[in-house]
Amino acid sequence: MKKIFTFLGIAVLATSLMTACGDEEENNDALADGTYRIEKGTATTWDAAVIEAVDFTAQNYITLNCQNTDKSVAVSGWLQCVAGSFDAETSDGDYMRYRDENDIVQAGTQSVYNFYPNTESWAETISAIDLTALTLSGNWSEQATTYADASANYDATNQIVNWENCTETYTLKGTMQNIHWDSWTAPSKADNAKKAFTPEIAK
Repeated sequence: MKKIFTFLGIAVLATSLMTACGDEEENNDALADGTYRIEKGTATTWDAAVIEAVDFTAQNYITLNCQNTDKSVAVSGWLQCVAGSFDAETSDGDYMRYRDENDIVQAGTQSVYNFYPNTESWAETISAIDLTALTLSGNWSEQATTYADASANYDATNQIVNWENCTETYTLKGTMQNIHWDSWTAPSKADNAKKAFTPEIAK
């Protein structure tokens, strides 16, 4: 009888391991190689059609820019150039910006993209990066809101947004599955270098 129970226990354990391995394989195969998927909240998802990277590895980061198929929406920002998990502090201020040509609002006399990130909520994981082959896998996420929501909850004295009072927040995230860029993009634009976020004037 003891042998029977031992055998059954081994069979259950083997089944559990097979199931766990199957789940892991399914998760790894969720995105095809070369896919950079952007998710804005729960309603907007698109895969990058254009991917560019700018070499700031001497400053321990890269600039990563992407656009959708018709180039009406772009996401750009900064990631670490080594494998690991990082937050706003350990990444020295990484974050992403979202520019949607069909979602522009007025800020006084200027038109700005309707996006405001909570840079302190930043999280990124670089699971693999090859600076010779120019490939990258990993993910990032941050909390964000609309320009109006951020403005309504802006503390001018301390120059911060009171995020706990914002009501239109959502999660912006990106997943990179062995993405590749053919060459480094020349750092000709000033906004390719890392800097603190300010509402962006729509071009």
